[in-house]
Amino acid sequence: MPIELRCSRCDKLLRVPDESRGKTARCPQCGGLTSVPAAKEGTSAASAPNPFADASPASAGAVPRLGDPTNPYAKAVSPDQPAYQWKTVGPGDLVHSRIDLGELFSHSWKIFTGQVGMGVLFTLICFGIGMATQIVGFPLSMAQQAAGNDLGMRVGLFMAQQVWGLVVNAGFVCLLINFGVQVARGNPSPLGKVFDIGHCYLKVLGLLVLIQLINFAIGIVCAIPGGALFLVPDNTIQMVALALFVVAMIVAVIAMMVIYMIFFLSSYLIVDRRMGVIESMIASKQFMRGNKLVVFAGFLLVSIGGSLFSLVTCCVGYLFFVPYIAVWGSVVYLMATGQPMAGGSTPGDTLPGAAWRSTEYPIVAPGEPMKWSAGDR
Repeated sequence: MPIELRCSRCDKLLRVPDESRGKTARCPQCGGLTSVPAAKEGTSAASAPNPFADASPASAGAVPRLGDPTNPYAKAVSPDQPAYQWKTVGPGDLVHSRIDLGELFSHSWKIFTGQVGMGVLFTLICFGIGMATQIVGFPLSMAQQAAGNDLGMRVGLFMAQQVWGLVVNAGFVCLLINFGVQVARGNPSPLGKVFDIGHCYLKVLGLLVLIQLINFAIGIVCAIPGGALFLVPDNTIQMVALALFVVAMIVAVIAMMVIYMIFFLSSYLIVDRRMGVIESMIASKQFMRGNKLVVFAGFLLVSIGGSLFSLVTCCVGYLFFVPYIAVWGSVVYLMATGQPMAGGSTPGDTLPGAAWRSTEYPIVAPGEPMKWSAGDR
């Protein structure tokens, strides 16, 4: 039978499976931890049926499933809470968890400071790769300048530059995620897996193209009203059109930031969990629920702080800012999906089953460092 108990922090009614006796449950509303009463002597919790068993495929809906459908563990959920697709956790599963801004910066800074040397080396490697890509893309820039007034040629070369930029950015996204996730999980030699991007590069490229198209569509839709009015040969209407265009562009930027926050975890899920593009976008939307404002605030703080630090240090600070942003983003990913991190930190770990289990990664108990071997990813 399921166990009902009150959250020790917000007093919300929680319901957990009988197998969770003697363990700790995390409240889905406030994130507080509450001890589940231990099983009474002489009773067997394991013999009770699992009330949180997955629904049949026919009732599971169109949302893709993650991991093994046979799962004896579940995150604490209130009876009136909507059933999220990823509410259960076990072998290969992820758990939706709320991110605390203070914990996010605390964990990311602690993890980053333990791998500063590797981070600087990684930045230098990226800088060398970036220089090589600039050399390859340089002829496109020269050809565009040489095109003169040939509009068709200039547009074609501009589009070629955009495509080349997406090709390069997709590679850097894969490298940053691989490095950041390895460091965040406590791998003492994170550079060994950085270039393992063959399985994910094309999918990340497809994701970037899709998001670019979405942003382009948003920009066009927002620009149409002001652009149409601007064609009217009247100075007053054109002034109104200009003001409307400025407002529309502000709305477009806000909409693009919302899109970016919704799909913030998509590239991580592609690189780390080998998801497809659409599957990763659906999953990211679920895991970012309740986390978008926190991640956006943190992103602003990191961007502003990193830019100021780099400016004050005459760009030397980029040697530290690049690896830190890689670690920071990976900590966001691990916290939002309830996965363990370096040093035994397991945000969102409500039950032993909530710690991410996989054939590719080790299991980390709270308070224990991660152990890596040559076969671990």
